[in-house]
Amino acid sequence: MPLPFTVFVTAYDQYAVQAFERAAIDYVLKPVQPDRLAQTCARVQAALRVRTHRATPATAALDATLNQLRALLGSADLGAAPSTPSTASVVRASTSAASSAPPRPRLAVIQAGVGAAIHLVPVDSVLYFEAADKYVRVITAEREYLIRTSLRELL
Repeated sequence: MPLPFTVFVTAYDQYAVQAFERAAIDYVLKPVQPDRLAQTCARVQAALRVRTHRATPATAALDATLNQLRALLGSADLGAAPSTPSTASVVRASTSAASSAPPRPRLAVIQAGVGAAIHLVPVDSVLYFEAADKYVRVITAEREYLIRTSLRELL
């Protein structure tokens, strides 16, 4: 997998040579000027275009894996666009995907580990749930159990 592009933004010009020795794509001095920032953005975009057009066995394998994931998710358009989608479109997509998902079946039993044993606690016998640090206390009339399932997941 290729390394990320690195741009140093600093008030110290004496480290520029060392930055480029470590494969920096640019070195911008503070205070950052809009024209200089635009040049840096153009340089990064050009480097990204070169990287995406250069096919290697690793990138081909990565593309194949991404295509398999897209197929499994049932959405072949995820990440297919060369530009990054806006946050709003990602939120809309995830919200619509969540709302179109079939409702989950109602939970009937809760698995609670007690020592080396696993107890199946019927949900109908639970009096209440209580958050306790990174655990949830499951209180029944007979006993108390600790589980690592969040209250949100239980909902």
